[in-house]
Order: sequence, then structure tokens, then C-alpha cells
Amino acid sequence: MDVDSEPLNSEENVKDCLMTGVEENVNCTCDCGGSSSKYVVVTADDIINQTFETSDAAYHLYVRYARCVGFGVCKGDTARGKDGTQRRRRFFCNKEGKRADKYISNLNRKREHKALTRTGCEAMLAVYFDTKTSAWRVKKLVKKHNHDLVPQCLAHLIPNHRGMNEA
Repeated sequence: MDVDSEPLNSEENVKDCLMTGVEENVNCTCDCGGSSSKYVVVTADDIINQTFETSDAAYHLYVRYARCVGFGVCKGDTARGKDGTQRRRRFFCNKEGKRADKYISNLNRKREHKALTRTGCEAMLAVYFDTKTSAWRVKKLVKKHNHDLVPQCLAHLIPNHRGMNEA
């Protein structure tokens, strides 16, 4: 893969590309009777071969992919170099991890436990800063989820995907 042949994607370019890309009519896959809606479909192949100017641009593309697939995203840990700049960043499915046992087994609780929402899902995107090309590259993309994914007609209800457009 030749890095010079691929354009670097800034955060703005990623948003523009996703909003003006190929729109598809997607029929609802659940029994809710929802109508089809038009939106840009982002696949895992679109993410794997990308380079980015910033880690935020990678995050925005992964959030867009997550909406197409049917899950939410949370920002994970970051590794910094000796000079203090970011070298690695990870983004996870919002059902990654589990509640600590000390909170589950505590018998002196004054309130009921909240519902368990995390299932230990392993889906993630890892990006790293390539110093040779001065760009962020995708290191790892795990697509496997251990939970049910949200249908397309309900993806807008996931906290990551809520919000008002600028219109």
C-alpha cells in the first residue's frame, strides 16, 4: 500500500465525504414497521485502509461506521511518547468491559443496582501515529460483538448518535 497515493483525511474531509458519499435506501430489519431512510453506508473495508490527519478524524469515521452497524462508541486509552504527543489511541464498543465485582457484591447499598449494560464486548478500533508519514494509521479493527446489535431504524437512539444537525 503506497501512502502517497492515499489522501490524508482531516476531520472535516471525513465528515464531508460521509455526508456526500453514496446514499442507499436501507429497509428496517426489525418488525417495527419503520420505513427506509437514506444515509451513507460505511463498511469495515472503508476504515481498514485509511490514514488520518488526527485521531479525532479516525474517531468520527468509527462513530459513523458504528451507526451503520448498530452500536455505540466510547473513547479508550491513549499512549503518549516521551515528548508528550499522542502515539496510539483506541476506541471501543460502548458495551466493552464489565462492572467491577466490588460494586456488584456490596451488600450495604442504599439504592438498587442500575441495570448491567456492559457485556465485555471486544469490538474496537486501534490507531497509531506513523512518524515516517506524519499520519494516523489503522492498526487493528475488531468487528466481533458478543451482544445483539441495534436495528438501523433505532440506531439514532444510541447516545453516541443522538443530536441535532446544524440545519
